[in-house]
Amino acid sequence: ATSSLTATVSGTGAFNAGVNWSIVSGGGSLSASTGGSVTYTAPSVTVSTTVQIKATAAGEVSISKTVAITVQISTLQPGVWNVSNWNEATWQ
Repeated sequence: ATSSLTATVSGTGAFNAGVNWSIVSGGGSLSASTGGSVTYTAPSVTVSTTVQIKATAAGEVSISKTVAITVQISTLQPGVWNVSNWNEATWQ
């Protein structure tokens, strides 16, 4: 599963409006490490997992915001099947 994330740095005068992205915890991947928008791709998990992603102002590293995303267990994990009371005739 993926999520789109956007951050905006604003100010007055001359400033760096760039944004740096990082995964603090929980895994997964980001489509880029810099830019105003990124796409986060969640990892496959076997238990609900909280992922923390941080956006940091490129011109002032003390300014940042962290978002928490809960990654839920997929309803159908690859290779994990709970087959009970199935009728073979329905599989033809």
